[in-house]
Amino acid sequence: MSFVAPLVGAGAAAALGAAGAELASRAWLSKHGRYYVWPPYWRAEIQLDQKGLPWLPPVARWSINSQGERGAEPPQDWTDTARVVVAGGSTTECYFLDQEATWAEQLRGLLNEPGVPERFSAKHVHVGNIGRSVMDAEFQTTIFEKVLPNYDRLDLVVLFMGNSEAVRWMHLREAHEYPKEQPPTSHLFGAHPEGPFGWKPSTLAARRVVSGLKRRYMNHTDVLERAGKRLAELRLRRAHAANWIDRMSDPKPLLDHYDVSLRALLALLKTKAKRVLYIAQPWLDRELNAEEQLRTWNFGFGRPYQEVLDTYYRYEVACEMLHAVRVKGVEVAQEMGVEVYDMSGAVPHDFEHYYDSLHHTPLGNRVVAERIAERILHAQSRVGINASAT
Repeated sequence: MSFVAPLVGAGAAAALGAAGAELASRAWLSKHGRYYVWPPYWRAEIQLDQKGLPWLPPVARWSINSQGERGAEPPQDWTDTARVVVAGGSTTECYFLDQEATWAEQLRGLLNEPGVPERFSAKHVHVGNIGRSVMDAEFQTTIFEKVLPNYDRLDLVVLFMGNSEAVRWMHLREAHEYPKEQPPTSHLFGAHPEGPFGWKPSTLAARRVVSGLKRRYMNHTDVLERAGKRLAELRLRRAHAANWIDRMSDPKPLLDHYDVSLRALLALLKTKAKRVLYIAQPWLDRELNAEEQLRTWNFGFGRPYQEVLDTYYRYEVACEMLHAVRVKGVEVAQEMGVEVYDMSGAVPHDFEHYYDSLHHTPLGNRVVAERIAERILHAQSRVGINASAT
């Protein structure tokens, strides 16, 4: 019995200590926690499945900075650095591409060429990428509402948008009413202070805090194997679809939703950023032959990653829908007094520049970066950082 009491006491003390640490972690997150699109300091080596993505380099490296952006670490002192943030869906995120191959990172290089930062009245230009897949304007508004407090200054926000609107509408099976509830916070943010917290290991706030410290101080790199392996299956599923949608239904619900959501997003950004550039993004906008059709997996009636789909849009119907969204986006941005760049036709419509119907190869991203840099600097030379032109 003489040993039992100390053991019980030690166990009780440990339990109380763990409970105290958990409660302290919850309190700290509630008071100091912030929202980040990607977990700060996360590093990953993404090894691509060569059957799923034979057209891309086999490894994609990710490096997230302290602000939850895919990009270089920002300076502590912004006195001599102009700050640019780029946002959009999967074509901005560039999940399957090495960081150096993304258009955001290539844009950073172009904007830091000799003599260019001076056009921003700066010595350096920092570009942070907060793109995330299938983030339409509604979701982007929620993201920016949460992350804008992280920025003391924003010289330029580049929105590379449009395609996610049509893709999400297809996922929702052409919903006449969009869901009124936002998705779980974890769907929009890789790191955030919200619960729900519990007492299981996977739901502990302390675990989240410790994970953040590990990412910051241990320089750990996650290795993800066979990324993109499902794309081969999804391409086959589309190729053998039982049903095809041959005409676009009334796009009014889609376009009305984009109108309202994009206006809210642009109005929000204009309160913080000195300059906002809206880019109507391109896609592989041409007729595809039978062999080329096998390269695409997009445009299912439903969510291809969550459901087994048997109905898909004809490629020309999907293009018609994407075009309608592009026209609406340009119209809204112009009416909001935001600078607009319609990139349709700016990237060659071939499989050297696209690896499927929407996403760019490293070469395609180079063209995107060059065209965006030209647009930024053209307006910059005319009217300066507060440019607002169409």
